[in-house]
Amino acid sequence: MITRGKFVRPDTSEIEVRAFVDSPKGQIIDPQNYFDMTHIFTTNEKGAPQTVIGYGETVVVPASIVGKDPNVRPVFGVEVFERTALRPMMINGKAVVINGKIATISIPKK
Repeated sequence: MITRGKFVRPDTSEIEVRAFVDSPKGQIIDPQNYFDMTHIFTTNEKGAPQTVIGYGETVVVPASIVGKDPNVRPVFGVEVFERTALRPMMINGKAVVINGKIATISIPKK
C-alpha cells in the first residue's frame, strides 16, 4: 500500500510503500520480525523490468521513480516469505558464541 505520495504532484519528493501482512486472526504487527519482505517496482509497459527497491516493512523511494508519462502506470509489489524459527548459527558444526551468548539466525523459507 502506498502510504505517502499516492498522488504525485510537482512538489511530491518521496513515495512511501508499506507491506501489510494479514493472518486469519487479523493484521500482523511488526511483520518484518516474522517475514522476509522484498519490495519491487515496475510499470504497466510490456516487458518493463522489475527492480528491487528495498527490504522490510516500509520503503521510501524518490517520486521521480514513477516518471512523468501519464500513460505509464507505476506498479509496486512485495514478495513475502515466512522466516524460520530462530536457530543457533553454526560454523564447522559448532554454535557461534559472541560475548558469552549463542548467536542465532532466522532465514526465509523459500
